[in-house]
Amino acid sequence: ALFGMTGYPIAYQLWFIRDLMLLMLMAPLLQLASKRVPNLVSLVLLLAWLTETWPLGIPAAEGVVFFYAGVRLALSPGAPERLDRFAPPFLFLYAGYLIAFAWLPARMSAHAWGMFGLVLGGAAVIFLTRALVRHARIRRSLACPAGLVFFLFAAHEPLLTIVKKGAYLYLGEAPEGVLMLARLGVTLLVAALCAAGYRIMGRLAPRLLRVLTGNR
Repeated sequence: ALFGMTGYPIAYQLWFIRDLMLLMLMAPLLQLASKRVPNLVSLVLLLAWLTETWPLGIPAAEGVVFFYAGVRLALSPGAPERLDRFAPPFLFLYAGYLIAFAWLPARMSAHAWGMFGLVLGGAAVIFLTRALVRHARIRRSLACPAGLVFFLFAAHEPLLTIVKKGAYLYLGEAPEGVLMLARLGVTLLVAALCAAGYRIMGRLAPRLLRVLTGNR
């Protein structure tokens, strides 16, 4: 249960770190596939993920799909910039997806639709951040050390769930708008606590922090 040998780990975000380690070992194979039959491998991985027919429990389909997508982008010079021309249709599709999900939540909650939304949402975020980082002042204000980002990802659970459940218990049958604001507030609070923990460890236990964030 701790390491996720029979499913997702107790701290569920650790599945991604576990699978990332395995995928790094498989990187030469994925690199070869991206050079020989890139489109076929992309299609097979995507269909296996969307249809829940991925045969392996470890590594999970999500990690393989997005890791392979990153491999293809890394091996294609100028690929992120070339993708910018698809920004308008992707943003339009994602806006339509969000509207459909708001109006038909039960029907849109199927696995395939949820995964489709992740693809569209991820692309939309990339396109939007591309526009933001063109401004030097905004880029400097958003830049964070890689160690801090990794620490936040690895440490936010189960703290986030504990604080979230406590907030919901306190608010009770509050209006949906209040609950939404509380959810956003809880997320910001936990992110701030994790960032503070990172800074404190950087001063009191820098060697331990370097081990925890992979920066030995």
